[in-house]
Amino acid sequence: MKVLLCCLQYRAYTGSELYFYELSQGLQELGCEVSLTSPRVGDPLKSKTSGVYFISLTEARETYFDHIIFSHGAAVWGQLKNLSAKFITNVLHSEIIELEAPVHDERVDRYVGVRPSIVERASVKCDLVYNPFDTSRFNPQIGDGDLSVVCFPGSLDFLRIKPIQHLLLNSENQGFRVLHVGRKDYEISHPNFSSQPATWEIEKYYASCGVVAGIMLGRTTIEGLLCGKRALQFDVDKAGEIKRVYWHQETNLDKFDRKTVAHSLINP
Repeated sequence: MKVLLCCLQYRAYTGSELYFYELSQGLQELGCEVSLTSPRVGDPLKSKTSGVYFISLTEARETYFDHIIFSHGAAVWGQLKNLSAKFITNVLHSEIIELEAPVHDERVDRYVGVRPSIVERASVKCDLVYNPFDTSRFNPQIGDGDLSVVCFPGSLDFLRIKPIQHLLLNSENQGFRVLHVGRKDYEISHPNFSSQPATWEIEKYYASCGVVAGIMLGRTTIEGLLCGKRALQFDVDKAGEIKRVYWHQETNLDKFDRKTVAHSLINP
């Protein structure tokens, strides 16, 4: 099967970009020929990707695909609408970011949300297919870590600043430290806060902590669960205001395996 993946950018270690990395590898594990097109492709993520054909839109227009899988709504669809494919899937990565709004076009055959809350709120009929992960990389063998360290990976942006401030407000009384890993849009000065740049080797930070925190049911929460950590989840609204704070639990982690996710996407 020839599959084309399409996204707004493919270069940084962000959630939606890592989604397409893991999906590309899972599809290859199923025997698919995988191509990817994006207006912004580069390192460090490109150099970590194996087996994928990075092609231009011009090349994509000259090829017939069995399946096109795209995200980032109208911003990407505007470039893809003249491509040829037997089946087209629009993946929704967020229910609070307008860039992820579903494309309303009869040529889109299927809509997929990566967490239950997206499926519940989508303006179209939407199937639930979770984020894909390399479960050979993220697993409990990573180690128990320090229970006094809360690791919070992801871009420190307007959606994450208040959850981190919430953690720091409680850190002194509860005796823990917050370790952020990722891009910083805000500077935080607090004795219980430290930050490291985004890195491919995120496992070493999971190994060092006892708790992983994140927003919504995104990559951070699931990676923490897969590594056997307690996962503290913050649900936020479009302004980054905290709606709910709770310990997230899952009874079945196999559904996050990238090969399982890839199979669910190409076999609707």
